Amino acid sequence: MWKHSLVCLLLLVASASQAQLSPDFSADVLSGCAPIRVLFTDLSTGGADRWQWDLGNGVLSTQQNPSTTYFTPGTYNVRLTIYRGTTDSAVLTRNAYITVFGLPQVNFGASPRFGCLPLRVAF
Repeated sequence: MWKHSLVCLLLLVASASQAQLSPDFSADVLSGCAPIRVLFTDLSTGGADRWQWDLGNGVLSTQQNPSTTYFTPGTYNVRLTIYRGTTDSAVLTRNAYITVFGLPQVNFGASPRFGCLPLRVAF
């Protein structure tokens, strides 16, 4: 009976250590006006031991939880590749994940622009 329990325990430990890699991540900010600083958090499961991020703005990182600043308005794809050992890997790409807005452009007019006081002006 003892040998049977030990075999079951070893199988359980082996199964747990070979859990399927499942990449996942979040960002503390998904949109905002440029420049915008974003902190990414790895939420992957399965025992990853290495990370490769493409943050979409030319920044690549091997940190587990990287951050970057987006300076140019637009939408950015973010890709996370996780690795376990030398043979297991998995990829998650989130398209249009980060949106960066440009600064607002002020544009208004007045009519009339010249005249004697009191002058009634419409903007």
